[in-house]
Amino acid sequence: MLPHLHRNRCPISSEYAGKATTAIHIATYLQVLAPTLLLDGDETRNATAWRDNGKANPGDKNDSGKLPFKIADLNSAAMLAAKYTHVVIDTGQRPTDNRVGSGRTSG
Repeated sequence: MLPHLHRNRCPISSEYAGKATTAIHIATYLQVLAPTLLLDGDETRNATAWRDNGKANPGDKNDSGKLPFKIADLNSAAMLAAKYTHVVIDTGQRPTDNRVGSGRTSG
């Protein structure tokens, strides 16, 4: 178990409600405080598109574009999360428990 793990959720489930925009704004604020990773778990990959629009070299996955934090897909979460103080997850509509975690503990 990770020490000092905090889960804060901002549930936005409407299709065009600005989930990626909200995630990017939260990650930008948190990056001011400490290193932040944004995990783009939405099938539309809108957060990744924002990053790619600001890149000097769109094919370079290490180029964060004009955003001050790193964006990665959910498949990279286990490898990258430990390197960051804050992790923001942009999910699609109504994420399932197996994609993000239910927040419930067993036992």
